[in-house]
Amino acid sequence: MTQVANYFDQMPGNCIVTLQINVATQQIKQRAVMIGHKLNDYVILEFGRDADWRVLLSCLTESTAVIIRAVLPCGDVIAASCSYLSMTHYPRKLVFLNFPKEFEKRHLRANPRVNVELPAALTFTELSEHFPQPIASLITDLSEQGLGLQTREPITVPKEELLGKTVELAVQHNQQRDHAVLECEIRNRQLISPELTQFGLKVVRSHGKPYESLIDIWVSETLHNKAVAL
Repeated sequence: MTQVANYFDQMPGNCIVTLQINVATQQIKQRAVMIGHKLNDYVILEFGRDADWRVLLSCLTESTAVIIRAVLPCGDVIAASCSYLSMTHYPRKLVFLNFPKEFEKRHLRANPRVNVELPAALTFTELSEHFPQPIASLITDLSEQGLGLQTREPITVPKEELLGKTVELAVQHNQQRDHAVLECEIRNRQLISPELTQFGLKVVRSHGKPYESLIDIWVSETLHNKAVAL
């Protein structure tokens, strides 16, 4: 481990992080947004409306360690061990952790991926005879050059006929009522289960909102309309 160099300062504002909560022999993982920190004092995380607040609070209070993992803009992944300090659930779901004494950093990949959950409408522009209407899908990860996409709609076209085809992806932003439209190329297709298909898409160009704005959209969606825990 590297002595504190405060890698948190290298992270963009409202950065999505993965939390690993060690409880007895279990490891519970949860996504959150780091909204701030004070050097050598505390870290502030915000959780979205989908977080089960009672379960999360129970895990945190019983935890032996809380590991924060995040991807830096340079493509390195950092991990830091913290411990639970306190929380507040109104008007925002916030958790305070002590500032880590050490960081571990390692190279992840040239094009780091960020796990997201963004609903999108997928249009097969070159296969309209098979897919006359846009189909519901979910963007599951973003990287510099492409994205991962899943759909539960039936995909009966053989894989070899799909690869290289152009598709259009409309990503709705509920809070602003605008969207990004991406023109993509299918680079991979995988059947996760009989009901779930995963695509690997390369982004060719974007219309409306730039592709890079999808991270900001995801952060906004995560924090939008947070349920109040009573």
